[in-house]
Amino acid sequence: MVKVSGVEMAQFLRKLAADYRKLAAENDEYKMRERVNRLQEKMASKGINPYATEEELRDSLVKKAQDGRLEIVEEAIELSGDLSGAKLASLDASDNAKSSDVSGAELRSFVLSGSE
Repeated sequence: MVKVSGVEMAQFLRKLAADYRKLAAENDEYKMRERVNRLQEKMASKGINPYATEEELRDSLVKKAQDGRLEIVEEAIELSGDLSGAKLASLDASDNAKSSDVSGAELRSFVLSGSE
């Protein structure tokens, strides 16, 4: 049987506690990164913030996670609809749009003077 002194046991327990805290922090970081990646994929599939690069979006989500606001963002993403196919306006002339009777000069005059 191996005898361990109280000093050796205390050193072992301190190292064990430090290693445990380090592993717990790494695990928390891993879980946060996985959550951020999952949210980033959901945002992309729903068309949320399509103009941001993947890196910008990831950095933004990581910052929100560090601030403790990732749950709010996650809930907002869940509640949002699919925006990838949303069309707010079109400038295409093939939409059967009819030209206006108002000429550019008349429009300019109205805007500047407030009357016809």
